[in-house]
Amino acid sequence: MKRLMALVLAAVVTLLPFTALAGSGYTEFPKSAIAYMEIKYRCGCTRVGTGAMICANGLITAGHNLVCEKHHKTAKNIVFYFGYKSKSNYFYKYDDECSYWYFDSFKNGYQSKDDIGYVRFKRDVGKTTGWFATRYAGDAEFKGKSCRIGAYSSSGSLTIHSATLSVSSSKLFTFNKKELPYGGEGAPIFIYRNNVATLVGVYNSHTSTKCVGRRLTQGVFDDMAKNLRFERIYRN
Repeated sequence: MKRLMALVLAAVVTLLPFTALAGSGYTEFPKSAIAYMEIKYRCGCTRVGTGAMICANGLITAGHNLVCEKHHKTAKNIVFYFGYKSKSNYFYKYDDECSYWYFDSFKNGYQSKDDIGYVRFKRDVGKTTGWFATRYAGDAEFKGKSCRIGAYSSSGSLTIHSATLSVSSSKLFTFNKKELPYGGEGAPIFIYRNNVATLVGVYNSHTSTKCVGRRLTQGVFDDMAKNLRFERIYRN
């Protein structure tokens, strides 16, 4: 499917759009690298979501956090709060210009299999927040693997859920939770490899019995590598 791109311009630019509130919010990794996203689309719709840093200047999330799945209009403004507890209590805020890419505009209806996207910041946000390592691999490596999902709720409460992965297809994971709170879409699905928090997918939807996540595949990673700057693993 053709890759789509849009430029996000903040509706309000403050004098200090990259302000970090030292000692506020969640300062410990990996919570510091998970963002609560407030999104406004060009169609007028709004929503909240979750995203996670995966390199110095890049964040991964669900595609429908970047394009409205109902009206197919792109995001006009996104504010990212890292380590968020409240509007006055967060670790780092980014509300300046960024670029983003997504893999499905949902014009043919919603499907989980390409509901993934990523954001490039014009500053090295990850050098303050830290970032997740990333990994794609064959089914055998992930089947039955214990994982964690760092998801915000609509009110901005961050929970690190524990679950067990199942392989649904070459693009999809499922895990043994019926549902995560609204606001959790885009949450990182991660495992620990050699004690390093490693992102392997993104939560994007649920059925009546289980949660669904888009796997990080070589195709997605290669696309991201064209536009993001991947470096050595960095953590606070």
